[in-house]
Amino acid sequence: MIPVLISLIVLAGLIVLAKKGALPSTSGPRLVLHYPASGPSPVALIALTEGSMILDRRLAELWQRRRSITDEVERALVATIEASGTAELRVGDTVGANFAAPRPQQLPLSVKVASPEYRAMVQALESRGVNDAPVVAEALLAATHRDAVPIFATVDRQLAGQLVKPAGGDDPYRSGPVAQTEAVTFEGRKLRIRLL
Repeated sequence: MIPVLISLIVLAGLIVLAKKGALPSTSGPRLVLHYPASGPSPVALIALTEGSMILDRRLAELWQRRRSITDEVERALVATIEASGTAELRVGDTVGANFAAPRPQQLPLSVKVASPEYRAMVQALESRGVNDAPVVAEALLAATHRDAVPIFATVDRQLAGQLVKPAGGDDPYRSGPVAQTEAVTFEGRKLRIRLL
């Protein structure tokens, strides 16, 4: 009897919040539970959309210290990120664990880091020689809204080529950066690669 009463109270609270506009609509981005590697408690995060861009380790570090950068090349990379027209920047737990606030939004995963699916993705990436396999695995396993294909931004030409080649294509980055490739599929997961 008490569990049913608790469920009804929670449902009534959600209805009130929805009417006040405090909850996302069903047509907007959905909330997902994410289980961070650093703790047992899940957190609610907004799933990635087509406008989401996941930063690799190097770009996330640049973004973290963007206000104090004096190097021209690094400033140009930050300017490229800012001018990308991307709705939101994301970093995974592997990259963002040591960052102070503010940092880009956290990247929600569709699986737990301790899950067999996550370990299998990391192993598949490592077996193909992909650099920084845990960071790429988080990007591939990101929870998305309505099958959105997020962008993985990197400054590592070799990494970008490693991700595109397993998808069956030639390395489009061999001759220099390209604005954005088509979505590549790796182990059944889609990702768009952007080399900055």
